[in-house]
Amino acid sequence: MAPGWIRLTLDPDLSSVTYARAVIRRNAAARGVVGSCARDAELVVSELVTNAITHGTPPIGLHIGIDSSIRVEVTDTGAGVPRRRDPGEDGGWGLFLVEAVSTHWGCDHLGDHKSVWAELGPVEVAAAS
Repeated sequence: MAPGWIRLTLDPDLSSVTYARAVIRRNAAARGVVGSCARDAELVVSELVTNAITHGTPPIGLHIGIDSSIRVEVTDTGAGVPRRRDPGEDGGWGLFLVEAVSTHWGCDHLGDHKSVWAELGPVEVAAAS
């Protein structure tokens, strides 16, 4: 499967989470990605976009790469660095879940913005009929 990248700028409001989930779902399906990797990618997109909207600073970017794995990157210009907390009644579940379903995740500072990313895979591709 040749790599394919989707790059979007999202509005800094929570309605963008629903839109971002639809983008990953639609693009994974278009590339034949099925199974838990596709579902987990949707969860990761939801959590990372929510964190960027809640804790980051616009503009917020969503970059999705689908090949033999899925890479999700969410960018913003906030100075804060995400850290996984122990989940509990007051939150902390987002990065806990991202870590649980991803093969790797992290945060890179790139000039005037940061990129919080996660990799999932290998992907399962539906057999051609």
